Amino acid sequence: VIGLAVLILGRNRDLSVSGPTIAFSLVVATHAVLTLTPSLMLLVGRRLFWPIPAERAAPDGAVWRWVGRTAAARPRMVVAIVLALLAPAAMYGARVEPLYDSLAEYPADSSFVRGAKLYYERFHGAIEVSEPTLIVRTDRSLKAPEARAALIEGLDASAASLRSVVPLAYVRDLADPLGTRRSEPTDTRGGMPKRSAAMLSPDSLLAQIFAGDFYLGRSGTTTRIDLAFRLPPRSTVAMDQLETVRSTVESVVRDRLSAQLGPTRVNVLVAGETATYADIRALQRRDFAVIAVVA
Repeated sequence: VIGLAVLILGRNRDLSVSGPTIAFSLVVATHAVLTLTPSLMLLVGRRLFWPIPAERAAPDGAVWRWVGRTAAARPRMVVAIVLALLAPAAMYGARVEPLYDSLAEYPADSSFVRGAKLYYERFHGAIEVSEPTLIVRTDRSLKAPEARAALIEGLDASAASLRSVVPLAYVRDLADPLGTRRSEPTDTRGGMPKRSAAMLSPDSLLAQIFAGDFYLGRSGTTTRIDLAFRLPPRSTVAMDQLETVRSTVESVVRDRLSAQLGPTRVNVLVAGETATYADIRALQRRDFAVIAVVA
């Protein structure tokens, strides 16, 4: 009960809510075992052991008597033997990585798995891609022409920097809302037909209207970046790359804005499937470290 109750210290709500709830249930069950169960046994009486006669219902307990005597006579030897048996399993368990791939939890022929695989094959090629959304927050308005020009310069520079640190599939932002201007010659552009991409060039009026409404926040101090890099979104490798992506964009955009507009504070937040699993992993590591020690 106490061990489960300390799960309330977890920041993960699944732990902090379920742990104390189960602990309370065990308290109720314990009181029932110590009060209700003996009363029911007394009412049923010897019929409780039917069809075995009551005299032969209880085992003689010879094995457990031997275990008890051995443990009491040679406690150090018993501890050493048990630790020796448990140590390999503990060492192996410490190296096990948690599974974050939700597709692996379902049968391969389920509609969820088949639909997800079809999406990645048709729109991104055969390999899965991580598609995080970066929210770039600043302490100045980005709507003025000079600020917008500096921001676009910073977005172009950050896209170039990201290509050197992660295997990018595409980048879409205020500077390139369709992800076509910076695309590689062999890029499929996320499944967009080439004729449509040409009609909606980054310099067209329609693209500029779309970019302003979609990639620049209403406050004028926030912009978003939609990107994809060629790593499975639920893999630990993709999670590990998120901080590199975030810090790269933050430093590059800050440097460009500060050079053009003066000292500017920039903060980048990451959203999306991979970011969700990365947060879950961080919560699990923190909660395990705290709860294990307290328990």
